[in-house]
Amino acid sequence: SDVPNGGFFGQNDDTISSYFFDEDTSGKTGGTSTADMKTLSTFTDAGWDFTNTWILDASVNNGYPTFSFAPHVPIALVPSGSGILSDPYLIANLGNLIWVSQNSASWDAKYFKQMADIDAVFSKNLDIGQGLTPIGTDSFTPFKGYYDGNGKTISNAYINRTATYIGIFGYVSGDAEIKNLNIEDANITGITTNQSFNGLGVLVGTAGDNGQTIVFKDINISG
Repeated sequence: SDVPNGGFFGQNDDTISSYFFDEDTSGKTGGTSTADMKTLSTFTDAGWDFTNTWILDASVNNGYPTFSFAPHVPIALVPSGSGILSDPYLIANLGNLIWVSQNSASWDAKYFKQMADIDAVFSKNLDIGQGLTPIGTDSFTPFKGYYDGNGKTISNAYINRTATYIGIFGYVSGDAEIKNLNIEDANITGITTNQSFNGLGVLVGTAGDNGQTIVFKDINISG
């Protein structure tokens, strides 16, 4: 005999509401498309609580909603754009920010534009509790790019590392520019390893003196 085989329940005689399943990946009808399953309004319109119970972040759980209290480890996501002035890397989520921190080739004279507020609360689970890797390692591998925060915010960024230069941007040099960025409730700590040349800060560990002008403009740090 036929066995009931639905997208959410095999068989159900009760009334249920505000439930979702991905009809594209499940092959079952009556569900929600993959694109809508990764769209916040799909769930907030149904009354889901994204303040206390749920999160939706492209770098966590493959972009599907998940419980906010679970120990999620976010992944790096390649941003759109090519990094040139007319086509900057578009930093839209924590995964994009992680990608920048892990790809030193993007630190040299590349352009970035932040497209949304980024809650980096799950950065504390990266590298077994060490948090984000500073963008710009030292004078040999500095950040020499141009980061436009676009008036957006990075909140809850976490770093607790042993390194020479510690900050969201570890070592900045060249004619780098960081502007229009808000930092809220960051937790940046660690042990600097060089007694003579080191630095620890929320935004930047050290701005190198190389005879060029480094620009910091309209930066707000709070919390």
